[in-house]
Amino acid sequence: MRRILGFLFTTKLGLLLFAAIIFGLSQVYSLPATEYMRHESTSTGTDVALRLVYFALMCLVAFSETLLVDELFFHGGWRRRVLGGRKSDIFTDAGDASEDNNGVDTGAELAGLESIQDDDLGDDKQEGDEADEGERRYGKVRERDDDFSIKGSLFRDYTVHVTLVFLLLLAGNYYLFNAINGGFDRYYGDVGYLYTRLRSPDSEIRRSAIASLTPKRIPSVSQRLLERLDKGDSKEKLWAIWGLGYRAEYALLSTSVRQEAAGRILPHVEKGPEKKRAMAAVALARLKSYSWLEHAVDELEKPAPHPYFAVALGLLRDHRPRALKGLTSLLLDSNETRAMAAAWALGQMKVKDAADPLRDKLFEMKGPVQCVAVESLGRLGDTNAVPLLVRLFEKEQSGLICPQKELKLRPDGEGGDKFFLFHSGSNVYRKLGCSTKREPLRVRILKVLWRIGETRIVPWIRKMAESGLLAPREKDCAVRVYNSLVD
Repeated sequence: MRRILGFLFTTKLGLLLFAAIIFGLSQVYSLPATEYMRHESTSTGTDVALRLVYFALMCLVAFSETLLVDELFFHGGWRRRVLGGRKSDIFTDAGDASEDNNGVDTGAELAGLESIQDDDLGDDKQEGDEADEGERRYGKVRERDDDFSIKGSLFRDYTVHVTLVFLLLLAGNYYLFNAINGGFDRYYGDVGYLYTRLRSPDSEIRRSAIASLTPKRIPSVSQRLLERLDKGDSKEKLWAIWGLGYRAEYALLSTSVRQEAAGRILPHVEKGPEKKRAMAAVALARLKSYSWLEHAVDELEKPAPHPYFAVALGLLRDHRPRALKGLTSLLLDSNETRAMAAAWALGQMKVKDAADPLRDKLFEMKGPVQCVAVESLGRLGDTNAVPLLVRLFEKEQSGLICPQKELKLRPDGEGGDKFFLFHSGSNVYRKLGCSTKREPLRVRILKVLWRIGETRIVPWIRKMAESGLLAPREKDCAVRVYNSLVD
């Protein structure tokens, strides 16, 4: 046994054979382990344990290769000095040298110290002087000896060199292991651990994995979401519907997957709880699927429909008479969010007929709904609304602040997937430069008049700016609108 170990660890051929055996055994473990983590593992805790062994084997392979390099280039000096417990023959002269860099004989100095200490002790003064001199010389010798042992030994036994070789080989093995195992480490860091969580028996963990996977720019994510849409529980299906719609909105779906997703989501807009039907409607709108529009219009005709149905019609700009009628019926709804969603959706239609109900009911709407309706008239560029907007400006004396209204589309109502029914900081008005975080309705009316660009109101704008009846923010915006229209 000792001869076998001696052959493996003290000869070049043995070290080469040892490195090859360790590398082969590491791949015998890593290939099935990585496949298991890719396709079968249901616990990230198990994955952590398997990956620790994976990286330990990687380090062992690098170490065995380092021993081979040490034997080939350093004649096994580091191995024999550190692992074998004795210095290498090639370092014997250097290791036993007694002279330092300045050519001082260390042995002679130590002998001198002994002679000083053994001198005549009869003369006290002479004894003290010689002792002080001995201590000074002994301190210098120890300092040089420490310098030799700390600085010199690491280089003399090639510890620094071998350490650098080990790190380089470890980096090389990292890329080699990944190449053999199909880029496993990058895969696992991107989505692999989330796919493991998606196979978990705990439904909460699976839903959390869907939320984390949805924004990933990895094509295989879409197929995983489609799988959960078919096989998941009711909450998972809701999250999968949202996830597919989100990925369509941000161009993370291919054309073929987009069509497949629309076909699988369609049944969910027809039946099931209202929230799921509404979420499916928004997802289909994001997927640019029009086959379900009749169902959305049917929902608007029901009592207290979900605001998402109005939003979905707005996203697809469905301006058919029946759709416009359904949205118009919600403008005076008691639910403020539902009424604001209808006003927003009419503003997306890009047809003149959509402006008619906004003008007709402008003075009957609640204040926050008026804010959205005014913005929608501006988006439609409706010049017929200018006299009404002027009247509303002159009538509005309450100092109404338009609330920033957003709809969060994630099933849990959190995260960044949202869009604004009303946004005070719209980029459309950035050039005008009178945006405020808490925007009065009057300021929004002035900005919309500027957006419509009707020059016949220039005299009226000038009159308002010079009247002294406006609040500071209103006056500043009126001046900006006047200057922009005149220019």
